[in-house]
Amino acid sequence: MTAVVLLPLTSIGFDAAFGLLIAATFPGRTLNTLAQALYILVRLGLIIGLGVLARTYMEGRLVGVGDGGGWAVVAINGAVGDWGLSFLYLGRYGEIWATIPYGVFMGLALMLFSLIQAALADGVLILAVRQGQRKS
Repeated sequence: MTAVVLLPLTSIGFDAAFGLLIAATFPGRTLNTLAQALYILVRLGLIIGLGVLARTYMEGRLVGVGDGGGWAVVAINGAVGDWGLSFLYLGRYGEIWATIPYGVFMGLALMLFSLIQAALADGVLILAVRQGQRKS
């Protein structure tokens, strides 16, 4: 459950670092704004798609996906889609534990993802600083 507290913070940090990288890379306000708007639209599309996919799997309507695929769908949705907030509702988390084999390890996977995302945010921020220094 610690990952649920960290995921929104690391996700916002990564998005902010990526936004700074976009701002440092693209010249001019128009191109910069279009690139950031495209990033936001892609991110929203990913969130909606993962949410629908995870819900479809949990309802049993996703045919042809094995246990590993279902685990990956729910884990990626928790990490990227809703930041693990759906896992705070213990009824849903209990359903995940009962439906998905090794669903107990979902919290560990989200914690590892949040640590990797924090490291990536740090790397992207360093890259944005270097890109900004090259421009000036």
